[in-house]
Amino acid sequence: METLTAWMEKSVSAEKSLYAELQSMVGKWQEQAATTLLLKKAVEYLKMPQVEHTGNV
Repeated sequence: METLTAWMEKSVSAEKSLYAELQSMVGKWQEQAATTLLLKKAVEYLKMPQVEHTGNV
């Protein structure tokens, strides 16, 4: 029983460590995704044709 309890505690500790690591990775992924979205929008903006003015001022 003591051995199983020790293994369980070790497993719980490893699980918590992995969870924290995943949370960190998710945060990094969100930051990178935001950068990618910003760059996509910049490319879309540059692809838009310039507005031709009619001269009606």
